[in-house]
Amino acid sequence: MDTAAATTSSECSTADFHGDRRLGPELLPSTGPVGRQLWGYQRTGGLTEQEFFDRYYDAATGYWRYPPADGYVTRPDGTPIEIQQTLGTGQRIDRYGSEYGSYLAPEGLPYATRAIPPQSLDSEPAAPCNYHVYKVIRPFTVDAGPIAPWFGQPGYGWQFQLDARHVPGAPARLSVLWLIDNGYLARA
Repeated sequence: MDTAAATTSSECSTADFHGDRRLGPELLPSTGPVGRQLWGYQRTGGLTEQEFFDRYYDAATGYWRYPPADGYVTRPDGTPIEIQQTLGTGQRIDRYGSEYGSYLAPEGLPYATRAIPPQSLDSEPAAPCNYHVYKVIRPFTVDAGPIAPWFGQPGYGWQFQLDARHVPGAPARLSVLWLIDNGYLARA
């Protein structure tokens, strides 16, 4: 973790690191669930801020450059290493980011192994550090696999990717919020 930017609080600050929202909160927690997940985290993975932006941010579009193959580790031929996995009743999962997203992870996975941008830690009032935990109420199937290194992070955590093909009646753009609204997930 950026030791100069650590706080003993269990919440992220609302101020941005170096005044740039892309770099996430100025102060990161060292306690609580998010603080534990940030142990050893380096905001830009050892790159300078400019190197980080040059590599991972498209200034022309104003969007992050995400990894190929939906963020999965790939085989030598470029195909993603992924399986179908059923999440069972009572299983706890989480995510950083809004409930309109389609990626989740096993609860408590270290942040650096998720290989997501530091901006994903920007807080919103309902979710400190933009962190959400869910409990599976009704089993459903996801695509799952190891996460590719990206955003200067080591990756190799485990990701769950929502796919409407696996959930009867789901819309083409399946989101966490749809799963909540339709009784598959509950906020924990």
